[in-house]
Amino acid sequence: MERSNDACRSTEINMESQNYLRIMIDSLQKKKEILQRVVSYNEEQQRILESDTFNGDLFEYNMQKKSECIDELNSLDEGFQSVYDRIKADVEQYKQRYKGDIKEMQELIKEVTALSATIQAQEARNKVEVEFKFRQLREDAKTAKRSVSMANKYYQNMSKISSEPQFMDKKK
Repeated sequence: MERSNDACRSTEINMESQNYLRIMIDSLQKKKEILQRVVSYNEEQQRILESDTFNGDLFEYNMQKKSECIDELNSLDEGFQSVYDRIKADVEQYKQRYKGDIKEMQELIKEVTALSATIQAQEARNKVEVEFKFRQLREDAKTAKRSVSMANKYYQNMSKISSEPQFMDKKK
């Protein structure tokens, strides 16, 4: 009878671990989809930065969307780690039993890692572009400020000049 209980418990643990592995696979698939969105946002960000006219609102919206993706990724990572910690011992002990799921997760991890590397490269390129664009915008703002200042000084100087003739002929 005790053997029967052990077999039932083992089957329950196996099913539970199987379910948790599916949850982990789903989590990796969601992570892959989110990373693909981040790649897309980075491409859009590059177009914004390379545009002749900088659209600050569009840039800010893009950054907000990327930030939301990062929050989702952090949440998924925490959940993934939590689930893995729960079934780690069972999966390590019975690797052969979970071979198919493990292989699927390994493939997803490779894809996620490749996307992460792409994102890092994009972020590095965009960082250089952002620094250049902001430096350019600061220079444009300085030039505009100087122009306004010069125009104000000109008008101040012109207002000091009297409209009366400067030389008067006193011979009359």
